[in-house]
Amino acid sequence: MRMGKDDLFKKRKASSLKQRRIETKNERESLWIICEGKSERNYLENLYPKKFRFHFSACLGAIKSKIAEESEAKTIFVLLDGDIHKDRDIENFRDYCKAYANTTVIVNSPCFEYWLLLHFEETTKPFIGNNQGKTKGSECVRYFKDILKKSGYTYKKGFLDKKLLQTLQESQQQALIRAKKTNKDTGSYTEMYRLFEGLKTP
Repeated sequence: MRMGKDDLFKKRKASSLKQRRIETKNERESLWIICEGKSERNYLENLYPKKFRFHFSACLGAIKSKIAEESEAKTIFVLLDGDIHKDRDIENFRDYCKAYANTTVIVNSPCFEYWLLLHFEETTKPFIGNNQGKTKGSECVRYFKDILKKSGYTYKKGFLDKKLLQTLQESQQQALIRAKKTNKDTGSYTEMYRLFEGLKTP
């Protein structure tokens, strides 16, 4: 029995879709994000649905083990909060990762919310903790919430709603421009631009 043109077209289309699913699955398994919180995952999955696999840890020792375990992965991005780790520990961790060409270390200082803040305003405002339980990171989150409130948004750490995600996506390019102006000497800083530049590299 001869296959009709319509049947042949459907078969080829199904085969093409299957191949794309396999390629997407393989890419996802070879791209890792190691981060400390769920806000990072919410943000990145909105921009790149089903592109990454995620591993959560704030312990540098555990992260090292995961990097070694996934040494065959195409790319690993490690997102660290500067208020959790000492500068010396971060630099030692960067030195460790030099042995893994597939690994990029990205620091947000004091925390990931500083990167989100740059979607709304340009600032290198230093955030100061105290000995009463307030950390640099918690002060940054508080400030970020205040900025959002003025614009009619709300933020719960670990969760980004659809309305906020849409605005973050629309203002990402502006945030990237602002991020590249920051560094350790400017006060607060973020290296998130390195992630997006890394994704453009074949």
